[in-house]
Order: sequence, then C-alpha cells, then structure tokens
Amino acid sequence: AMCYFKLDYCEISLEMLSVYFQTYLSSPLAMNLKACKNFRLYNGKAALEDFQSHLNDDNLATAANINTATNDLIRHNTVVFSGGQHPLQILPPLIDIIPKARLNLAIYYERNLTELVSTQDECDEDC
Repeated sequence: AMCYFKLDYCEISLEMLSVYFQTYLSSPLAMNLKACKNFRLYNGKAALEDFQSHLNDDNLATAANINTATNDLIRHNTVVFSGGQHPLQILPPLIDIIPKARLNLAIYYERNLTELVSTQDECDEDC
C-alpha cells in the first residue's frame, strides 16, 4: 500500500489498506497512510477527520501500544493536515526525528516572516 501511495496510485493503495484494516483494525501506521492518502486526494480536513475517526475508535490501540516514532509521525502530520496549527509546539522537538519536520518548520517561519515584513511595510507607510 505504501509503495502504491508513493507511486501516486492512491486508489490502489486505498484498496490494499481496506484489506489490511480487515485484519489489523488498530494499525496506527495504516491509519496514518490512509490519512495521507486523503490529504493528497482531498484536503487536510478529510485527513484530520480520518485521524479523528480512528482515534475515537475503540479498536485503536491504546497510547501505550503505539510506539513513540509512530506517535511523533501522527503529531507531525496533524500539524500538516491542519494547515500549520501549533507548529511551534509540535515541530521543534521533531526536527531530529522526522526529516520533513525541519522543512515544515522552515516553511512556517518563511510564511510568517513574509507576513510580518509586509505588515511592517504597511505600518511604515501609514506612520
């Protein structure tokens, strides 16, 4: 399923995930892959809804059963899927664990720096 997802065959990946979920209902990695697929095909809201439906599911493994790396990946992707909510709280501790966390933090800073500079320019013109 991951290989097909990486090759942009999201529909085939989803079919494979459906079969996988029939046996492993509580797989956090499969849940994350499905959310990534929904993010790519639809939007962040669809991906977050997928996370929420699994996180609220009684079949999901308890937090003690989800290893730290998987939990970090889910936390990172929650920031991405939500359009960058709470990146300063979640991404800095992950930059040495998840390679894209550093990139996403840099993107956050670049976007906010651009907004700050344009706001400062407007203030300079008005003052």
